[in-house]
Amino acid sequence: MIEVGQEVTVITEKGTAYNGFVMASATSSDGTRAYKISVDGGGLQQLGQWHKAGDVFVLDPLEVPQQKEPLQMRSFLRH
Repeated sequence: MIEVGQEVTVITEKGTAYNGFVMASATSSDGTRAYKISVDGGGLQQLGQWHKAGDVFVLDPLEVPQQKEPLQMRSFLRH
């Protein structure tokens, strides 16, 4: 479930995408959910737009494997 205050990515049907924060959520009488998303870094001038739940995504945290030894610059230059 997406929570108010959570950072999300919006990808609309028109193909535009942006990152933002959930400012509010709403549920219609038939159970359809929508979220008001503010543009990341938009400040008060961009208080947000409503998007249907299918356009709002939460990114999975990146899983970065830990290396036993740090890579050396020479190994990058050889490849």
